[in-house]
Amino acid sequence: MNQVAAVVVLFHAERALVQALLQVLRPQLAQLYLVDNSEPADGQLASLAADGVHYLSMGGNAGIASAQNAGIRAAMAAGCSHVLLLDQDSLPPADLVAGLLAAEQQLLQRGERVAAVAPVFLDLQVNRLSPALQAGRWRLHSRYPQPEDRDPLPTAFV
Repeated sequence: MNQVAAVVVLFHAERALVQALLQVLRPQLAQLYLVDNSEPADGQLASLAADGVHYLSMGGNAGIASAQNAGIRAAMAAGCSHVLLLDQDSLPPADLVAGLLAAEQQLLQRGERVAAVAPVFLDLQVNRLSPALQAGRWRLHSRYPQPEDRDPLPTAFV
């Protein structure tokens, strides 16, 4: 059985945005880690910890990779099989985790090796879905998915 955790890196986050994110994410997850990368740490956000929501303070800005790694280590120690990495301003759909797990299963059933799966997101600045960046012989190529696409797209990185 898949045990999915989310790691949300916080940096001087607005409490209302974090609460909205928790409301959507919490039902989809086994565990959720709020990793505060602020200096000083925001004690008000620590109060959001409850029933599967954990607050970790980095004690200052340790960098996003360090914050993500701290959350990943905590998720692995809790026995989680998958980790979803998010920023504080993310607001995913209520079926995000199920969709990502389904995409992983689809790829595995086709015999493909899977390192990561990621959602396509809507870039509000240009009102367009984010591209999959695919490696060509000499450069990366952008492939823009269409809203009706349902098959996972290979990408060079997420």
